[in-house]
Amino acid sequence: MLVAYLAGVRRLGAEARAWPIRRSSAWRAGCCVVLLATSSGLGRYGAAMLSVGVAAQLLLTLVAPMLLVLGAPLALARQSVPEVNWVLAHPTAAALARPVPAVLAFAAAMAMLYGLGLIDPLLSSKLGRLALDALLLVVGVVLVGALTSEAVARGRAVALLILVQAGVGVGLLLRTEPIAATFYRRLGLSWVPDLLDQQRLAGVVWLVGQVALVPILAVGVARARAR
Repeated sequence: MLVAYLAGVRRLGAEARAWPIRRSSAWRAGCCVVLLATSSGLGRYGAAMLSVGVAAQLLLTLVAPMLLVLGAPLALARQSVPEVNWVLAHPTAAALARPVPAVLAFAAAMAMLYGLGLIDPLLSSKLGRLALDALLLVVGVVLVGALTSEAVARGRAVALLILVQAGVGVGLLLRTEPIAATFYRRLGLSWVPDLLDQQRLAGVVWLVGQVALVPILAVGVARARAR
C-alpha cells in the first residue's frame, strides 16, 4: 500500500504538481497501524487469544482506516492514474461511498464473522488469517470513507452503526458458546484455560474500543459544516 501511494505522489511531483505532506504523513501512519495490528505481538497473539484479536480488529476497522482515509488515496489515484475514474464511477463503488450502505456492508461482515461463524475457518490457516485482515481493513476503509465524506452520515446511519457495534460487543459478552471454539480448543493454550472468559474480555475490549468512533464522526461533522 505504501509503495503504491508513494509512487502516485512521485508521479505528481514529476508533473510539477504538489501533494500535501499531511496527507502522505497520514497514509504512512495508517500503514504503520496496519503493521502493528498484523505483524507485531498483536498480530501473533491475536490468532491465539480472542481478546487480543479483537484489539487488532479494532485497529484494522477503525484506527488504520481513519488515517488511511485522511491520506486521500482516491483523490491521489484520480490525479495520478486517471484511468481509475471509471472504476470509482461504478454503481457499486458509488453506493458504498454513501453512509447507510457502507454501514450495512460493515454490519454484514460482522454478521458473517461472528454470527455465522466464518471467523472459525479463517483463523484456522495462515491464508485465512490474511483474508480476515484484508476483509476487516477493506470494510473499515469503506465505512470510514463514507462517514467522513462530504455527504456526511445522517442520523440514521450513525445510529445504525452504534447499534451494530454495540451488538457485536454485547454478543461477545452474552454468548454462551465460545466463538471459533474448534480452532481455540485445538490450540490448547495453557494460559487460556477458559474460552468464555476470554470471549467476555474480548467483548469488553470491543465496547471500550468504540471510543475510536469519536474522531471519525468528528471529521465527518467538520467536513459537512465546511461545505
